Amino acid sequence: MAKASIMIVLFYLMHYSGRDLLQYYGIVSAPWATFVSYAVLFVIGVLLYGKNLTSEWTRFRKRRKNFFNFLLEILLWTLLAIGLTVATYFTVSGIFNFSILPNSQGTIGHLMRNLSTVPALLLIAISAPFVLELTFRESIIGIRERSHKFRLWLSSAIAIIAFVLIQTNRPQEMLFYLPLAILLTVFYHRYDRNVWASVFFYSLFNLIAYLLIRFVPALGIYF
Repeated sequence: MAKASIMIVLFYLMHYSGRDLLQYYGIVSAPWATFVSYAVLFVIGVLLYGKNLTSEWTRFRKRRKNFFNFLLEILLWTLLAIGLTVATYFTVSGIFNFSILPNSQGTIGHLMRNLSTVPALLLIAISAPFVLELTFRESIIGIRERSHKFRLWLSSAIAIIAFVLIQTNRPQEMLFYLPLAILLTVFYHRYDRNVWASVFFYSLFNLIAYLLIRFVPALGIYF
């Protein structure tokens, strides 16, 4: 419980105050402030959850029988997440006639335009998925006992809402990130609340979004 609380508090401090201070004093630009903040949080997560991560990795290796099948599984879940995100956008804009696209016109696309390839990939595929899953899945849901079903459902709902809120600037943007948040949480439970499973899923989602933007630039508005 203590580790989870520390991780959550430090995440919010770095995500908001840490990045703002780096920009305010002109140390780095906004994208690099994000990169530095998540790099620091990555190290903090490893230090806080080192033993847990090792035991969860062992449990993950025992759970998945074939890594190729696991890659195929998360590929299908990733395509489902992308499909639902795009479908939600067109459905809401078509029926209610307003846009749910983020103001930044896509987090991944924004980072790609402002960071070189290597740091952008390190952030998108490694540090961000690791930090966000450790904060919003493991630190909120993972600490609950499996026998308390109501608490698990409640903590899962809190994790989804908190994850969506950290991504958005306007209320309507929550709908854009909701499909991914729900699927990440469901996948986390699917692998018996193993954080490595959801980290790999989120990482592949970001990588595929990155490649789609790279080869189909028009898709940058969605990611």
